[in-house]
This record gives sequence, structure tokens and C-alpha cells, in this order.
Amino acid sequence: MFLEHFKDRQPNAILEPGEVLFHQGQRADSAYIIHSGSLELFLGENQIAVIGSDELIGEMALFEDEKRVATAVGGPEGARLFRLDKADFERVMTHSPQFAIGVMRKSMGRLRGMNSEVLKYKYTVDSMSDGVVTMDSGGAVVAVNDAALVMLGLGLGAVSVGARFDQAFAAGEGPGALAAIVDATLKSGAPIRNRIITVTAGDYARRLDVTTSFYTDIDADGVSRNGVIASLRDVTELEKLREAEAALTRELSQRHQDLQRAYMEIETNNSELASNLKKVQSLRVMATTFVVLVIVMVALFSINLGATEKGLRHPRRRIGRRQVRRRRRSRPESPGQFRGRRGIHP
Repeated sequence: MFLEHFKDRQPNAILEPGEVLFHQGQRADSAYIIHSGSLELFLGENQIAVIGSDELIGEMALFEDEKRVATAVGGPEGARLFRLDKADFERVMTHSPQFAIGVMRKSMGRLRGMNSEVLKYKYTVDSMSDGVVTMDSGGAVVAVNDAALVMLGLGLGAVSVGARFDQAFAAGEGPGALAAIVDATLKSGAPIRNRIITVTAGDYARRLDVTTSFYTDIDADGVSRNGVIASLRDVTELEKLREAEAALTRELSQRHQDLQRAYMEIETNNSELASNLKKVQSLRVMATTFVVLVIVMVALFSINLGATEKGLRHPRRRIGRRQVRRRRRSRPESPGQFRGRRGIHP
């Protein structure tokens, strides 16, 4: 569609693979038609498209002398291009209505696509419950959603795109704290995570969790600089829940300690009871032994007493028999008795 208007010309720009044709954010001074090869387009570090032969690129920036909206890099096989400065571009547009119609169709298609992407991005950001505030490398507000304005206690529409960030968020405790965090992010060159700020306005009191990150922003000279994205999350209710949880944890810990003390007291009492039980058992054994000894002694005493009483009842008989035995031993036997013992009878 475009190459047929340049049949009698040779490509006047050659790109090696990976070579940059122009940077995002650069001022545009020419448009390009791809004769052969391909170009890769990037927004920041993200590849958004690959275009090939007979494609027109860079024409939109020539209409209003705007900056490049993307970075163009030579594809894997490089690219051979027709370069058209603003005068060449306008001359071809004037002398070739078919070329002009093709350019218009291509530009309108890209505008519709860009508008669709912008609308998707805006709808996504606006529908988020978390607040989002974006600042470019020059300190201007690029995007801010309604959730961020409400969280910061600002009215809807209070901050417009393009306003100076330090001025738009200078007033008030919350906005000022957010501006300080963004400034600290830029100065340190490192993202800040989970910084808590307090927003108070009359009866309105909120605790916000702020996290910052970077995105690549290309300035007018084609230099990559860091823009800042700040996300805000309302943690007021979460903080209350955490405080309630902490209080409950402390209460449970105190009760646990009380239970431990009560358990130790019970263990001590059980030990004392066990010791006393052993003493009682020892005393019981001793008492049983004593009772057995008493019974044995009583029994022995009773036996002795019975024997004594029996002896007292027959004292003469017992003494008489002893005396008879003694007399027999002491008295000499008669001859007759003697012979009788020997078996000799009178």
C-alpha cells in the first residue's frame, strides 16, 4: 500500500538487529516506511508490537510535532527503511491522495487501538479499591484514581493530570506524608514498602499503607528516567483487627500463665499429699506392728499367768512328791530291798 509510491527509490535507512531507530519521548522529525525486515516497538521495557514490510511508523508525531510514544528497535533480521522528514511526508501526502488515505486509515486504526488501551487502563485503575497515584520523572501527575483522592481526604477531581505532584499533594497531613514518601523514593532510588501514614480531617481518620515502585519514563532527550507509582491501601479496619487480636493474645497469655500457676500449685499440693500419705502409711505399719507385739505380749502374759495360777492351786502335792523323791535318794535301802533289786527274793 505504501511501498508502491516509492518504487523508483532505494531505502535510505538501514538498521542492524537490536539497533534503536528512535526512543520513546523523543521529538519526532520524520516518519518511516519499512521496505524489508521488521521493527519491534517497546513501551518502557515491555514489547508491545512487531511490524513488518510495507508498514508506516512515526507519522502520528509529525501531525502535531509530538513526542514519540514508543521506542522502535531493529528486529532479528534488522530493517531497511524509507525515511521521510516532515517536508517529504507532506509532499507525498499532497501529491498522492491514495497515500494520504492510507495514512489516515492507518492513523485512525492506531488511535482507536490506543484509545481502547487507554480506556482499559483508566477503567482498570478507576475500578480498583486501592488508591493509585503516578508521577513522571519531571514531577507531574500522570494518573490518579478516585480511590486515592477519597483515602487522602481530598475531593473528587481535586487533583488533575499534569499538575505538579509536590503542589497537588502539599496540603494536609495525609497528602503531605504521601509527597514525602514519593520524594524519599526518588532520592533513595529504592522502592518503599508498607509505610503507614495517618490521614485525619475532622471526624475522618484513616490509616493508609503506602508502597512505591518505579516505571521507566523517557524524557525529551531520549534518556530513561524513573517515574514513581504509589499505591495506597486502607488498613484502618485491619489495624483495629490487629489491635483486637493483640489484646486477645495478651489476655489468653495471661490466662495461660494463671493456669500454669494453678497447675503448679496443684502439683505442689499433690506432692505434699503424697508425702503425707507415705507418712500415714508408715505410721499405720508401725501401729499394726505395735498392736501385734501387744497381742503377742498379752498372749504370753496370759499363758504365764495360767501356769502360775495352776501351780498355786496344788502347792502341797507338788511339794510332797519332791520330798518323797528326796527322801528316797537320801534313805539307805534295807537288805531285803537290795536283794529284791538284784533279783534275790527273801
